[in-house]
Amino acid sequence: MGQALTSVFFVLCALASVCIALPAGPTEAYCVDLTTGKTSVLPGDTTDVWWTKKPTLNGGRCNLQGVLRIKPPSWAKSVSFHMEFEKSTNWSFNIGDSRYNSGLRLHSGPSEAYCVDLTTSKTSVLPGDTDDVVWTKKPTSNGGQCNLQGVLKITPPCWAKSVSFHMAFEKSDMWSFNIGNSPTNNGWAGDSGTTRYDAEIHSMYSDKLYVYRSDVGGSTLITSSHSVKTAMLIRLSRMQMYVTNYEGYNYYRQETGLFAFDTMYMGLNRVVANLHGSPSGARTGRGLCSVCIYFLKDTVGDLHGHTPVMSDIVDPVMSMRYTEEVPQ
Repeated sequence: MGQALTSVFFVLCALASVCIALPAGPTEAYCVDLTTGKTSVLPGDTTDVWWTKKPTLNGGRCNLQGVLRIKPPSWAKSVSFHMEFEKSTNWSFNIGDSRYNSGLRLHSGPSEAYCVDLTTSKTSVLPGDTDDVVWTKKPTSNGGQCNLQGVLKITPPCWAKSVSFHMAFEKSDMWSFNIGNSPTNNGWAGDSGTTRYDAEIHSMYSDKLYVYRSDVGGSTLITSSHSVKTAMLIRLSRMQMYVTNYEGYNYYRQETGLFAFDTMYMGLNRVVANLHGSPSGARTGRGLCSVCIYFLKDTVGDLHGHTPVMSDIVDPVMSMRYTEEVPQ
């Protein structure tokens, strides 16, 4: 039997950082940097996560210690803990339904996180270089909840080997997100010829996910699946990718046609380079409620290379390069 979603206690020790998120529906996130003790809160009810024992120094990097109490709001059906480690030893963390629980261990490296709430357009940044993630098109309303649209530019810091996109949805529809290697990516493997390195990933319809190779790899479809549900993690590093929807879909891929892992762009409830024209013809969408973007010092292969590759479910109509592009 699973634990009841009531108060949860979280003990922190020898941990670099943690982001606690409530991913179903409108999302809140509470991030702690355990190299500095600083916190960052995605706008929401800040009483959902609070310190019962504030951080104290145990000597050295990633050694601040403290205890958090997490009380999920009434609308939440799950809670997520994303943790980064640097040489985890012994009791680096402990999550329990009781303040008296014992703990577990994991492994990885320090991170930064940039979170956007697309119900309000407010952002929250885990202390780091805020130039790593910037707006190229600031959010504008498309009407309704989880419908704000904007474009982010993501430039991985020199120490990072992968970037992660954690997304929460409420009835994803059409172009709820588009992640591309080109500033003019616009869906279906297109970027109007700006660069050969134009790999992209995007949603479509109510639950479809499409992944396309760059021109270097032939601009062909890698995979499509009915996998866009209530939450999704997409993790990218040089020529590697991993996707999970936390509901049984787990996909790992490594090949030369994937992302070059330099500057990337993300369209939120739209494609990166929005096609002009009538509202009915524009490549926009709705349903993406929030996204948190963070960097890791491990490659996707380091983290997920053992993941069995699922059989590609290819839509034959979309297996050819989509060539009907409107000039930008």
